[in-house]
Amino acid sequence: METIAQAMAAGRSRVGPRRPHLVWALVGVMAAAGLGLGSLLLSSSGGGAGPLTGALHVQLPWWLLAVAFYLAGSRAVHLQFQREAHSFTLSEIPLVVGLFLAAPGEVILASVLGSGAALIIHRRPSPVKLAFNLSLYLLGSAVAVSLFRLTAGVASPLAPSTWLAALLAVAVSTVIGLAAVNAAIWLVQGRSDRRRLALAVRFGLAVALTNSCLALIAVTLAQAAPSAPWLLIVPLVLVGIAWLSYRAHIGEREQRDSLQLLYGTTSILHGGTELEAAIVALLRDARRTFRAEFAELTLFTAEGHREGLRTTLGPDDRTEVMAAVRLAPGTDDLRLRAVRDRASFLAPVLSGQEARSDGIGGAPVRDAMVAPLVGERSLIGTFVMANRQGALGTFRPAELQLFETLANHAGVALENGRLGRSLKDLSELKDQLRHQALHDSLTGLGNRDLFTERLAAALDRHGHEGPSPAVVFIDLDDFKAVNDSLGHAGGDQLLRASASAISHGLRPSDLAVRIAGDEFAVLVEDGRDMGSVIRIAERIIEAVARPVEIDGRWITASASVGIAGTRGRAQSAAELMRDADVAMYAAKSRGKSRFAVFDPSMTAELSERQQLRDELSGAISRSELSLRYQPITDLRTGQMLGLEALLRWQHPSRGELAPAAFLPVAEESGLIVPIGRWVLREACRQAQAWRADRDRPLTVSVNVSIGQLLQPDFVEDVAGILSGAGLPPDALILEFSEAQVMIEDATIASRLRELKRSGVSLAIDGFGNGFSSLRYLGRFPVDIIKIARPLVATMGRTPQDARIAEAIVALGHSLRLQVVAEGIEDPSQLERVRSMDCDRAQGFFLARPLDAAGIGRLLGVVGLGARGGAAQVASAAA
Repeated sequence: METIAQAMAAGRSRVGPRRPHLVWALVGVMAAAGLGLGSLLLSSSGGGAGPLTGALHVQLPWWLLAVAFYLAGSRAVHLQFQREAHSFTLSEIPLVVGLFLAAPGEVILASVLGSGAALIIHRRPSPVKLAFNLSLYLLGSAVAVSLFRLTAGVASPLAPSTWLAALLAVAVSTVIGLAAVNAAIWLVQGRSDRRRLALAVRFGLAVALTNSCLALIAVTLAQAAPSAPWLLIVPLVLVGIAWLSYRAHIGEREQRDSLQLLYGTTSILHGGTELEAAIVALLRDARRTFRAEFAELTLFTAEGHREGLRTTLGPDDRTEVMAAVRLAPGTDDLRLRAVRDRASFLAPVLSGQEARSDGIGGAPVRDAMVAPLVGERSLIGTFVMANRQGALGTFRPAELQLFETLANHAGVALENGRLGRSLKDLSELKDQLRHQALHDSLTGLGNRDLFTERLAAALDRHGHEGPSPAVVFIDLDDFKAVNDSLGHAGGDQLLRASASAISHGLRPSDLAVRIAGDEFAVLVEDGRDMGSVIRIAERIIEAVARPVEIDGRWITASASVGIAGTRGRAQSAAELMRDADVAMYAAKSRGKSRFAVFDPSMTAELSERQQLRDELSGAISRSELSLRYQPITDLRTGQMLGLEALLRWQHPSRGELAPAAFLPVAEESGLIVPIGRWVLREACRQAQAWRADRDRPLTVSVNVSIGQLLQPDFVEDVAGILSGAGLPPDALILEFSEAQVMIEDATIASRLRELKRSGVSLAIDGFGNGFSSLRYLGRFPVDIIKIARPLVATMGRTPQDARIAEAIVALGHSLRLQVVAEGIEDPSQLERVRSMDCDRAQGFFLARPLDAAGIGRLLGVVGLGARGGAAQVASAAA
């Protein structure tokens, strides 16, 4: 019984006690229970002799019984049953003999001392295991003696009822011992293997009852005829012969299994199975043959024999296939020894409290066979069998020879066949992973890491008299607005189209990458001729600007480009990329859709731009924003019909700034949304105040950015502002730039229709400024088109511009739209737009933008004539 308990305890100790205090608590409970039973037994029996003591006129001394326990526990018997390893001792024999021929207290004492001595001398366990087994011997023998005394009664010492009492006592003691072992396993590992427990109970009871029957036969013969036990010599000799025959049979079967293992290895490794499945099959067969809890095979993937792919089987059915590992001292000392010595070896169970730091499958290595996997040309990995099943058995030298043969066979087969193909696959996979790590999955271009790597190499060559590289940094203009209007899928299509446009026409030595978002870069490895680099930038701007069809809609994008060269001094890749980025922002601030070559002064310009953004974020709260209003005149009556609200920023140190100086920064940073909301609220409030003081209706026009229009609550926001100001919706005109509404987008069209249904008028500002949006006029609910200022300025110089302006006016009237001419700055322009039958006009010649007080004085003038208007406005504003 106690040896089976040892077998389970050691066989399942895959992980050192993670909760030793709980095991010690269990030891205390068992020891207390054993001492308690022993005390009750002594007090009730008074230390009486065994049932047969009087019949045989002999009482075994406790020391002789202790010697019997020692002899029974010092030698274990190992059996294989259904490919399971089992170990047991004959400790039940002295226990049953003691029940009949010794005093109760002496049986308990002899069991603890004799079995404990065998455990200490032959097993050298750790303190917790020693304490556990001693308490288990105490409890088991106390239970057996107590139950035997309780059930045997006063019947004849050799009556069948007494035999049954002995068998019951031994069986209960065995079951209690196995239950205690299972409890210890549960406390240590946090789990219990019910299958193994059931198997241990069946096998343990069979062995315990068999040993008990042998002891009962011996005791019965000794009582019936003292000379009869000599008759047992012949059966014992026959049992010995049977045992030797069994061992010979086991040896032959092991040899047959070894040959089958080697043959199976050949079939597995040269078969058509995938490498991973082949290795798992090899490990499964080897683990079954060597009766190991763990089997492991590591294939090296690097020259230093430290990095590899590891496949592990165990414990039980757990399998881990091709996990990436790196051998490290401490946890891989046994494997590193096999790599260093290129030889197989046994790692036996360590004595006493010593423990290995090596691990396998999440458990410590108790004992192992370790072999290097050596092919015909090189070392390719390691092979490990660890933790022999069963506590008393360990791996033998004969098994090591078979294991070494298996490892050599597997190493050659893997190197010549399956592993070669697998390592080729791994190499291809490594190349594929590197390509993925250095390329953008959306566009197929390289990414920032590849660009930095190639740029650093180019700069290194430049430092050794090589050509000087140049960086071209590209950013798509207003991509956020386009992405918001088209959706992410449409934005991705535009990014792919832009990537194709950027990379098209580059030289083979040039590298195009996507840095992030809507930012791209081109590495010109030979950038000594800045003129050729500029031509590349111009081609990129032209290619990106070509209309792209996305989901049936034609979209026109633009790009701002920054160029930076080495400037004749040593620079790092990060510095050169930063310079190109600064130049790109300079190009963007100068009007977009253009390029700029880096100049050191741009760094200060970018810093000022960042400072401007920071200052602008608090401009509303500091009341630094204000509005100017420019009158819009009816060209037929000369009356002022409305006003356009124009934003100004009273900068603390730079004075009054026009929108062109800060609105690009507001759009890039997203500040345009709160600023636009403030402008709309202030303009509506002021317009309602003016309308209340005069009889004639007055409209106010407010410019709206695409960022505002695409806000989900923009329509509700406009309605709330109108309601709060008390301004009728038909008194508000929202102006959108031609570039914004030219995108045939469902969101924009839907938002414009919602605004139109709310009663607000809509105008297209800057019409005819270069975009082909004539075909969109009939699709959007527009009320007003405003002819762009550049077209008004040039229509008197060339007949072509004049005809374009006339066509716009005619088209607008045919669609029943109001046509407004912007930028009237002299009398000749005023006469030309009037002759074209424009409806309204605005410009410096008619009236300059005025603050609210100036407009208030202007409203006192009866009408605003189309001639001499500027003089009247100046007089009114004075």
